[in-house]
Amino acid sequence: MKWIILSMCVVACTADFYAIPKDDHTVDALRRDLPELKRRLACYIDEGPCSPMAEAYKNIAEDMVLTKCAKCSPELLELCRAFLEASREAFPREYSLLRMKYDPTDSYFDALENTVGCSRH
Repeated sequence: MKWIILSMCVVACTADFYAIPKDDHTVDALRRDLPELKRRLACYIDEGPCSPMAEAYKNIAEDMVLTKCAKCSPELLELCRAFLEASREAFPREYSLLRMKYDPTDSYFDALENTVGCSRH
């Protein structure tokens, strides 16, 4: 009986996360791979083509911003933090365009960054 309840809890808890494929880039790899970071940014701001992985993120990006990543798994929170921090540092123009695209009223993006643990400069 305990196993059934535990199994139901695991299913219920994981059912609330975004259903996206596993990313091949780890947090550290994404920070180091600036060409991949730039390609993903270009996809998200409609300045370049999207890989299947970038397209999966793009499809949930607006919801991630509006809900402060409420349906992000712990792994996705870490990846989001790394992506935002690295983007802000390496590609400030594209980072600003990303903010404007997904938060044109500048009402939600700071809260998202706070939720995922972005450092401030």
